Amino acid sequence: MTCLKERENKKRVVASKEEKEEKYYCSVCGREISKEEYEIFDGMCRECWEEQKVYECMRCGRKITEKEYETYGGLCQECHEIEIDELDYENEYGC
Repeated sequence: MTCLKERENKKRVVASKEEKEEKYYCSVCGREISKEEYEIFDGMCRECWEEQKVYECMRCGRKITEKEYETYGGLCQECHEIEIDELDYENEYGC
């Protein structure tokens, strides 16, 4: 019976260590945030949420910063690069 209790305690310790290892990051600025902040502010840190300088990529819908929105014409960097590649392909192969 003692062995069973020891195993249960070890499982609880392991589970709590695993929970502590979970990390969350702001989807806008990339800063590490708490799980609560992640859930309350829709995946953003409080500062980015309050600034509301959050835009969505017009192609994929990912949240992006105002700077990224302005730099890439309403797209995230990844979608902008895809668009450029597609235009290059069309120009090269006449599609």
